Amino acid sequence: MKTIELNIGLGNNPFDVVDIIARITNNYDLEIIDSNVVKGQYKGESEDCLVVLARTPFDSDAINLSLILLADSLNQESIAYTLSGRGELVYRRGFEGERQEFNYNYFQTIQTFGKGTQTGAIRNTGASLNKLN
Repeated sequence: MKTIELNIGLGNNPFDVVDIIARITNNYDLEIIDSNVVKGQYKGESEDCLVVLARTPFDSDAINLSLILLADSLNQESIAYTLSGRGELVYRRGFEGERQEFNYNYFQTIQTFGKGTQTGAIRNTGASLNKLN
């Protein structure tokens, strides 16, 4: 199992956090480890962001397809995620706007350690992550 971390914007999302977590769990075969709502940024504006830490048996190609479908169902232009230390942005089907490159400076993370799991956002940036509990 791999650890994946998702950033899902809540600003134009038609669902509340409980519904989003249920959709992720029931439709996309992700085992939720933790989640949190934090302040993120979208197009230069502050926006609430749902950060989800989960386990997945899938490789990056299967994850990309699942997250494209999730972006469609949640009315999202894109969903940012990290898997195996690599960050990606996936866009909903039919998205015609300007596509951005993934940027760790905007990626929100749950800094969790323990029970054999670490966030996918751990990377070689020289930044240290805080240990919780």
